[in-house]
Order: sequence, then C-alpha cells, then structure tokens
Amino acid sequence: MPGVFISNTTMEVMPVAEVDDTRIEDSPGRVTRMLHRAYRKKVAEYINRNVA
Repeated sequence: MPGVFISNTTMEVMPVAEVDDTRIEDSPGRVTRMLHRAYRKKVAEYINRNVA
C-alpha cells in the first residue's frame, strides 16, 4: 500500500500507520516526509514574512 497521510492546519501532515486493520509498512513514507518538510517550510516562510 502506498503512503497514507492526513493533512490539516492543526496536525500539518500526519502519517497513517493502519487502515482497517491493514498495517502501512513504510509509515511515514518518503512522500509523506517530503510533504511534511515542505509544509513546515511554507508555514515558516509565511510567519517570517507576515508576523516577524
């Protein structure tokens, strides 16, 4: 099964480890980790530009 994640403003990008009793072996997967880093970078850029 490919990487699975949930995304929202509170949890950012949260990996999913199990779906309907099926374990996601590579959790968090490469794409989930990449998206999480990119999301955090964008948030930091936004804060630095608009708050700081």
